[in-house]
Amino acid sequence: MNKISIGLLFLITTLKIKAEEYCWSNYYGYPCCPDGAIPVYEADGYTWGYYNDSWCGMKLPEQECWSEVRGVPCCQYTYKPVYVDMDGDWGYENGNWCGIRNSKAKWNDREAVE
Repeated sequence: MNKISIGLLFLITTLKIKAEEYCWSNYYGYPCCPDGAIPVYEADGYTWGYYNDSWCGMKLPEQECWSEVRGVPCCQYTYKPVYVDMDGDWGYENGNWCGIRNSKAKWNDREAVE
């Protein structure tokens, strides 16, 4: 019974940590806002909140990662592109390229999109 309890606790803790890893505001040194935070400021497409006398980043809705269909993972902490091409915006983390969420392709199968 103790091994099962310890295993479940470890699994829940790991899942919670993984869920908290993806937050754009971590890049700036701030946590993601918990439910109930008040949005107060918007800049560069991101919304800042305020909760318990501290700034936090309002959570983004879950989105598909455009680069995964090309075999490249989505960025976890990078939100500003270091390279832009017709497929989308690219970041660089831990020595590997990654696709930046919320970026859009600049072509429509035949031609450039403005």
